[in-house]
Amino acid sequence: MKLLIDIGNSRLKWTLADANTLASVQSMDYRLPASWDCLARDWQAMPEPALILIACVASSECFEKVESFAKQIWPICLVHRVEVLADFANVKVAYANPKALGVDRWLTLLATQHYYAGNNCIVDCGTAMTLDLLKANGEHQGGLIIPGLQLMRASLNRATADLPLVSDMQLDLVADNTESAIANGSIWAAVGLIETVMRKSLFQQLILTGGAAKYLLDALDRPAILDNGLVLRGMLHYAERLS
Repeated sequence: MKLLIDIGNSRLKWTLADANTLASVQSMDYRLPASWDCLARDWQAMPEPALILIACVASSECFEKVESFAKQIWPICLVHRVEVLADFANVKVAYANPKALGVDRWLTLLATQHYYAGNNCIVDCGTAMTLDLLKANGEHQGGLIIPGLQLMRASLNRATADLPLVSDMQLDLVADNTESAIANGSIWAAVGLIETVMRKSLFQQLILTGGAAKYLLDALDRPAILDNGLVLRGMLHYAERLS
């Protein structure tokens, strides 16, 4: 049994992999001190994993905290940090410096290449929203990064005197109040980017992942595959290829 851990910009997700099958995904906001008590209870109730894999796009301090936390519970368990490789599992990274590609984006490429045939546009809707193009032969074409939906809204609140911080997700073409105008504007900005890239690239299949992905489904003028386990499924495939 393997413990797979995905440390994002605000959340820690984890799941168990046994016989190449993923259990349900658990999640916590690691910025909240109380979350660590809950995590300790959950992990202490588990059998010791044979291997712990960690993918981290947060700070080195955050990685070290999670690694130390796991080692306190399972002192002799092997911990492996997932690193981006330029050419692995039929995926060739477009970046001249592959390490500069976020490991979460790389894992979505691995999962997409393994589970979804065709030329794919992959959009991860987290704290940041990333978009990557992956050809059917595994050649990564590159990608784009913009603020995620909540980050767009928060930036307006921080940079202006009168605009409110909006958390509710809504969907109308235009709005008759400021809160809805901000909420709708962030969604349509994200949709506009996706539609433009897919139209210009001629890629036909769209895969959405990440916490805010569900809010884009109804706004898009094209079908999309929603796979919120894409990073962890990529990590599972990575672990299989390491074995």
